[in-house]
Amino acid sequence: MPLKHIHDLPLAIDRKLYEPAYKQIANRIYCMAMSGQLSSGDLLPQIRNLAAQLGVNPNTVARAYGELERAGVIRKRQGSGCYVTGAKFGRMKQEPMRQLRDRIEQLLNEATMNGLSKADLIAEIERVPTNPAWGAGVPRTSPPAHAQPALTPATPEDANAVPSLWSEPEGLVD
Repeated sequence: MPLKHIHDLPLAIDRKLYEPAYKQIANRIYCMAMSGQLSSGDLLPQIRNLAAQLGVNPNTVARAYGELERAGVIRKRQGSGCYVTGAKFGRMKQEPMRQLRDRIEQLLNEATMNGLSKADLIAEIERVPTNPAWGAGVPRTSPPAHAQPALTPATPEDANAVPSLWSEPEGLVD
C-alpha cells in the first residue's frame, strides 16, 4: 500500500536544453527520490496525467518511467501504477557524498597552496559550463542574465551532489 499518491510533481521541461525530455523527467524524479522528497511506496502520477501536465507525449513519460524502473528507482505494478522503491537511496547517497567531500578538501588545499582563496575557487567553479551528467543539461543558447532555469534541483545540494541517472560509474579507467 502506498504511503501517498503524488498527483502533481514539481517538474517542468526546458525545451532549450539538448537533453531529451524523457531524461529531464527521469533525472528530476531520480533526484527527488535521492533527496527524500519522494519516499518509498509513493505512487507517481499516471503517465497520461504527467504527460498532460508537462505538455509532452505520453510515450515520453512512459520512457522516463521505464528508465527509472531499469535503474531500480521505481516499480511498475500492472493496473496499480508506478511506485517509488527508494529503499537503497540513503546508502547510495552516502558514499558519493563522502568521496565528493574528500575531493573538495583536496581541491581547497591545492588552491590554498597556490595562493588562491576559497572565494577564488568558488568563482572559478561558477564559470564552468553545466555538465549534462548533472541533470541540468546544456543550454542551446546562452539565457539572458536575468533568466531563471525552468528546472530547479530537488534540494540545493542536488545541483552538485546528486548524480544523474546517466552518470558514469566512478572508478572506470579508459
